[in-house]
Amino acid sequence: MNLEPSPQAHASARWPRWLWIAAGFILAAHVAVELVHQLIHDVPCLWRERFDPSENESIGAAFVAGLLVLSGVCAMLNARRLAGASIFRRALWLLLGLALVAAAVSKLTELHRHIDLPTDGFTATRMLALAGLIAAGFVPWFLSLAPRIRVRLAAAAAIYLTGAIAIDWLSTFFPESLVDDACGNQINGLGYSLMAALESAFETAGFVLLATTLGKSTLD
Repeated sequence: MNLEPSPQAHASARWPRWLWIAAGFILAAHVAVELVHQLIHDVPCLWRERFDPSENESIGAAFVAGLLVLSGVCAMLNARRLAGASIFRRALWLLLGLALVAAAVSKLTELHRHIDLPTDGFTATRMLALAGLIAAGFVPWFLSLAPRIRVRLAAAAAIYLTGAIAIDWLSTFFPESLVDDACGNQINGLGYSLMAALESAFETAGFVLLATTLGKSTLD
């Protein structure tokens, strides 16, 4: 009996490591540049924005968008791979993939900032009801996944929401901007900058875990 791991298994085990390394490098560069800006205010602003995942034209934002596209492609491949599954289950995989790719486009173009949501209560209530209905439709799909995939997806969501909600709320207790830099932009205080970097770290980690989880589910 051949007990040697297949090349596919080797690939499944190796590529997530490089995603974590790349994420760590980008986030470390972001923190380092922010710290330099606290000491030297005339450092070119371009470098400040290039590693900040919250800036839509930065390396960090491009990396996050790439993770979303990778996650979306893996989800759509799962929809195609599950030929024997129900149409409903395959449709949810496809819908998830399309939503992730759309999120990547929105991340790079800030399309979501140009969408005017309805302000009247009736329309907003109907939209919330529709969103709740779609979310409820994903519950059976989620429960049908392998236990380890469910745990990893839940962990990815928890890590992302910790950054997007909890740490974002904590950052409001720090002064947002103090002095002007060489480009005339205000430099955030050290505390706020570190909290923003921590928020980006959690959000990016959530996206990396999402991409690696969906990738593994596709390769398995």
